[in-house]
This record gives sequence, structure tokens and C-alpha cells, in this order.
Amino acid sequence: MAKLITLKIAVLVTKKEVASNEKVVRWILFVYVLYGIGMAWYLFVADTSIPPEWKGTSADPSTFLTSREQMLSEEYSRWKDLLFFLAVPYEWLIYFCLLSLGVAKALQTWVERATKWFTLRSVLYVFWLSLIVAAFSLPLNFVGYHLSRAYGISTQSVSSWLKDELTNFFVDTVLFMLIATVLYWLLRRFERRWWLYAWVLCVPFMIFLCSFSRFTEKTVTKQKRFPF
Repeated sequence: MAKLITLKIAVLVTKKEVASNEKVVRWILFVYVLYGIGMAWYLFVADTSIPPEWKGTSADPSTFLTSREQMLSEEYSRWKDLLFFLAVPYEWLIYFCLLSLGVAKALQTWVERATKWFTLRSVLYVFWLSLIVAAFSLPLNFVGYHLSRAYGISTQSVSSWLKDELTNFFVDTVLFMLIATVLYWLLRRFERRWWLYAWVLCVPFMIFLCSFSRFTEKTVTKQKRFPF
């Protein structure tokens, strides 16, 4: 969804708007940092223990975990939760910066000069946009991988993890190329009712996607018991 919005709004960004948007980007980055600090404080400083009435019940981890197992489990859970809450707005932040700073517009201009074919333009734009986003998202993904290794959740090597990341990148990019090309064709072919035809096509596509992902799903992270 964020990629589709980026493709649509990139046309509207001008050089004058880029200059005025730089201040907005700084403020949003500042808010994001405050958001991260707030989430870290809530997860690591605030009291998140279970309510007193639940202690000693089946919901109390101390009834089925040792003190060391409980400590490591809580630490890992807090770090993973922090990464999750940071990652949710992070991708949208990347797209917003690409739009506001004129990167998406510059990329569109380059693609239009590179080829006259509409389909090829869409493919090139989606590929480079996905590559930029993947490059900025890689450090956060690597932190999640490192946590899984550090706490004994995963035994996957770095090379295997990078191979999975590369595979996911190409699969997601190819799917998005297909979606973007079809949507742009609908926008040009049916200016008023493109959204209706897009919705009709979305239903069988989602069914196919769910069936395809279930068929091709593999376990990429080897799991083992905590080495406590």
C-alpha cells in the first residue's frame, strides 16, 4: 500500500515543495525518535509484570519456567516487541522521506527518460524504489536476526539469512511490479471506474497469493530449545 501511494504522489512533488518539506521531514524524524524512546521506556522501564490476581495461575510464567528461563524470555520478548513497534512506522517513514525530499520524483523523471515503454517504466521504477527501501530496511532486519541468534532462537548463518532476504526481495518486487503495472493500466484505461475493476481483480489475486504462499512456504529459520 505504501509503495502504491508513493507511485501516485511522486508526480505531484516539485522542487519548491521539496525545500519546504525538509522541515517537515526533520520534525517527523524527531517525533519518530521520541516515539522510539517512549516505546523503549514502556518496555524496559515501566512495570509490565502480570497482575497480582494472576500470579500462581497458569498465566504466570514462573509456574513453568525457571528464574533464568523467565529472565531471558522476558528480555528477548521486550527486544522483539521494540523492534516490531519501531518497524511498523519505519517503512512509512522511508516512503514519506522519499516523497518529501524529491527522490521519488527524480526517480520517475529518470525512468521516463530511460524508456518510452509504459510497462518498462513501471518495472524500472518499482525495482529501484523497492531496492532503496530494502537497503534502508536491512539494518533493522539484521538486528532482529542478530537477536534470534544471540538468544538461541535461530541457528541460521548470516549467508543463509542474506540469501533469504534476497529471495524475499525479488519475490515481493516481482509481485509488486505486476500489481503496479495492472493498476496503472486500469487508471489509464478506465479513469472513472478503475477502482471497481481493481477491486474485482483483487479478489482472485488474493486467493491465488494465499494458495501460492501456502504451497511455497518453507521454514527458513531453524529453531531449537533455549540453551538454559
